[in-house]
Amino acid sequence: MGNCSKKNNNHNIHDNIKRLNKIGIALSSEHELPLLLEMIIQESMNLTHCDGGTLYLRDGDELKFHIAQTISLGKYMGGSHDPISWKPLSIYLENAQENRGMVAVTSLLDDRIINIKDIYADGEFRFEGSKKFDASNNYHSKSSLTIPIKNHDNEVIGVLQLLNKLDECDTPIAFGRIDEDIISSLASQAGVAINNAQFIKDIEKMLESFLQSIVYAMSEKSPHTASHIHKMVAFANMLVDAIDKDETIFKEKRFSDLQKQVINISAWMHDVGKIATPDLVMEKSTKLESSVDKIEMIKDRFELIKKDLEIEYLKAKLEGIDIEETQLNSAIEKLSSDFEKLATYNIGGEYLAQESVHFIQNMAHTPLKVFNKTYILLTQEEAALLSIQRGTLSDSDRATINRHALITLNMLNKLYLPKKYKDIPQISGNHHEKINGKGYPKGLKGDEISFEARILAIADIFEAITAKDRPYKKPNSITTSMEIIHKMTDEGDLDAQIVEFLESSKLYLEYAKKYDIEL
Repeated sequence: MGNCSKKNNNHNIHDNIKRLNKIGIALSSEHELPLLLEMIIQESMNLTHCDGGTLYLRDGDELKFHIAQTISLGKYMGGSHDPISWKPLSIYLENAQENRGMVAVTSLLDDRIINIKDIYADGEFRFEGSKKFDASNNYHSKSSLTIPIKNHDNEVIGVLQLLNKLDECDTPIAFGRIDEDIISSLASQAGVAINNAQFIKDIEKMLESFLQSIVYAMSEKSPHTASHIHKMVAFANMLVDAIDKDETIFKEKRFSDLQKQVINISAWMHDVGKIATPDLVMEKSTKLESSVDKIEMIKDRFELIKKDLEIEYLKAKLEGIDIEETQLNSAIEKLSSDFEKLATYNIGGEYLAQESVHFIQNMAHTPLKVFNKTYILLTQEEAALLSIQRGTLSDSDRATINRHALITLNMLNKLYLPKKYKDIPQISGNHHEKINGKGYPKGLKGDEISFEARILAIADIFEAITAKDRPYKKPNSITTSMEIIHKMTDEGDLDAQIVEFLESSKLYLEYAKKYDIEL
């Protein structure tokens, strides 16, 4: 003890004031809340030369532990370390009375500094947590300094609690008045910094909740579109996480947490333009569907022709004209057979054979002639729609639905976004661009398309071709889907390196298992 010299308090006060200024600048530049809270505890402990510290933030009627450190025990929880599993402190008891046996709760409720010289000799507070900690860690808590943290509205938002101030011999001593003043000043700066960090997080949450509300609105308009967004986002994030960890094809490619967040938000927003797409186009389940499915009109037309043929046959018989019944039966059977083919062609698929297109076009250009009567079986408009070779959308429909990418881009460009989110419009709005320049809305090609937008393009297409809930097509197996992906890559639509990684990493099998897609 004799070798331990006392501190020069005047020198410490001067140094601490200078240090407070530096801390204030550091606190204002840190916006990640866990790291900010950890910095507050560490700086508070440094300034007071104490062994332990805990930081709580208010959450409703509870004080939640966020940071807890004890230097001599090597215990560091929260912040950049493992999260704290301790139960929060209840501000009110079950009988609705204030929980004033807890020093941290009382400091919050009364907005006052509480300086305890010896917690084991104190008669006002229970200090159950500290005593339990001591017993399980062979530790002895002695002095305690508890200070409320207030925001810019002068509301108490948390509590800072310091434990065991140490002298030059590292012996626990009481916190002094200077400690109270210094930590009060720090707590004031900390409150503003915490408030700012929480405000930034609140803005981010508001943006994400806004996106969720858009997706909800789209689910009311088109359930399968909302389902597509959810699964596409999930797959895009799976791709990003896998690429970030890859040590083969993308061993030099890494994403920061912010970059991952930007891609995630971009994925959520990628189809926001579809909110302006007409329902008749977005939900078109057959080629002839409009306000009604016009295949029913064709069916009625064929049935009327059959009835007319029967009438013509009977009239001829009454007039003594010799007509073979087999001629009537053959014409009726052919009408039935031809309609069944048309009904099949009305259902969209991956590809309509050329011979089927010829059949449809020939029917539209060649009227049926029976019993000296001529019947128009199919109009040119109906034939053009039934001849759609992929899916259910006509060129006009396709142009309408493709506009969603341009609308998405325009909507996002009109949205005020913080600087760190500046890439969201191009990532989200360019997910239909193709490497070969044949995409939309701007016809970008090659390096004009960002790596992030290429990820979204693959996630978007992969989800679409594997989806089981589309009203206009049957689902593809995972094997067939990968064949389609490879074909599109060979044609220059998709990023070959990302597709190669998708294949080699077997990520597509993980997705198939997650969403129960047939192999």
